[in-house]
Amino acid sequence: MMAESIRLQIAIMLSNQRPPGYESTAQDITCPPSYAESVGPLDSPAGFIDHTDSEQHPLQGVKYIPNIPSTPVMGHCETKTVNTLSLYTGNISITASFKALDGVLHDLHTCVKGIIWPSELDFPMNTDNVLILPDTKKNKPFIKRLRKLNGLWWRLDAIPTHNNEQLKAKHGATDIVIRGYIRMMNDHILDLHAKFVETVKAAGAALDNVYSVLTSCIKKFKYPSELDFPANAESPLLFIDNGKSQLFIDQLCTLDKLRTMLARIRTHGNEQLENKHRTISVAIGQEFQRMKDHQLKLWEKFEEAKQSINAAKVALDVIYGSLDNYVKKFRYPSELDFPANATSPMIFISNEKSKPFIDQLFELNNLRTILAAIPTHGDKQLKKRHEHVNAAVGEALRRMGEHQLKLYVKHTKSYQPQLTGWV
Repeated sequence: MMAESIRLQIAIMLSNQRPPGYESTAQDITCPPSYAESVGPLDSPAGFIDHTDSEQHPLQGVKYIPNIPSTPVMGHCETKTVNTLSLYTGNISITASFKALDGVLHDLHTCVKGIIWPSELDFPMNTDNVLILPDTKKNKPFIKRLRKLNGLWWRLDAIPTHNNEQLKAKHGATDIVIRGYIRMMNDHILDLHAKFVETVKAAGAALDNVYSVLTSCIKKFKYPSELDFPANAESPLLFIDNGKSQLFIDQLCTLDKLRTMLARIRTHGNEQLENKHRTISVAIGQEFQRMKDHQLKLWEKFEEAKQSINAAKVALDVIYGSLDNYVKKFRYPSELDFPANATSPMIFISNEKSKPFIDQLFELNNLRTILAAIPTHGDKQLKKRHEHVNAAVGEALRRMGEHQLKLYVKHTKSYQPQLTGWV
């Protein structure tokens, strides 16, 4: 009954320090009458244990943890525990063993109170032992507690019981409690690893989905022959959001969404996932670069067209200014020399009398030829200006043609009573 009471007290003292969702009862950490028979060999309490030193310690089923002294020193200022070495120096009192055991229990209570049950841990890839946790920042607190528990286990194992029933019961109950917490921590590792495996699978599926969508989109992408850029745009990244540019904009948005989706997928240190993640990231980057290069190409084309438009505007201004100067200087002669048998006002003799008029006609036709060679590049304002200058040249030619016809009629009347053959 005394042993059962001791075990129950220890169990009650420590039973609140359990991982979230742990369904075991107090019986998990209490010791039955013959605890050595009921508890089989416990697996290594933590996967980061050095298996090569396991024979240095007598406790079956537990391996040595690096950084834990082979001959641990027990000492606690409050419980005034004695050095563990003194337990092996011959005539050791039962009282010293009780004090040493109380020190272990005190430190055990402090240890389990500080256990933080993480919602996730970092796990290595391609290992047969999932309990071998990598020494990462995320894992350090959990690993530290496991090492402390193992250290307490070694300290406990070093305490002799002197065949004292009460001491044996307390020793056995403490042993079971430590085993129970190590087992709970290992179980928590296994639970988190199971979730981790599912998470890795989900990440792989998510990466496959992103890659599938990316491949499908790239096959459907179109590269327009032109984009609408603002007239005063100083960067190829700025273009007008209209029907002509909408398809290109939608494709850029699709790539950006895929890149955002990819950034949210964690690889969990999995080499295969990291390679796949990197491959998809590179593919998205390459497609962005292709679209950027095409956009830059269209921008350069737009800049060339803009320069051509500006040059055309200057040319039109020059033509219009020249036309105005020509028209102001034009002379309309009172007569022209036509052949006696001329049948058309377009035929007249090229002599000193007709030369000024002929030169004026030549200048106007030359301006019209130059004007016809100036492209409008689809620019509405330039097209309107072009039409205006062309109309002005046409008006000047019309006035000269009317004057020429007037002189021709005058000429024919002086040679023929009736104009024949002229319509």
